[in-house]
Amino acid sequence: MRTFMVGWERHHGFFLVPLNSTSTKNWFLVDWIMPNFRNDALADKFAQQADSTAAVHLGHRLICHCTGVPWRFGTEKRFLVRSATLEWQ
Repeated sequence: MRTFMVGWERHHGFFLVPLNSTSTKNWFLVDWIMPNFRNDALADKFAQQADSTAAVHLGHRLICHCTGVPWRFGTEKRFLVRSATLEWQ
């Protein structure tokens, strides 16, 4: 099981950042990983959680406890998400 912080970028969609990389101050140097999802239901789960941007989540981060397979597409780091538990911290 791997733990990531989930982010959203307007042009690329979701991205994952290993939780131990969040201490880096410069977000351009952080290890960004693009997720692929095993099925549409899993992608919808991410979208529903990320869309819940109520004031309750202000200042929190969405954390994903994921199982899956890391892989690469050229130089781009990817992660095939097979299962995920999402929580706000």
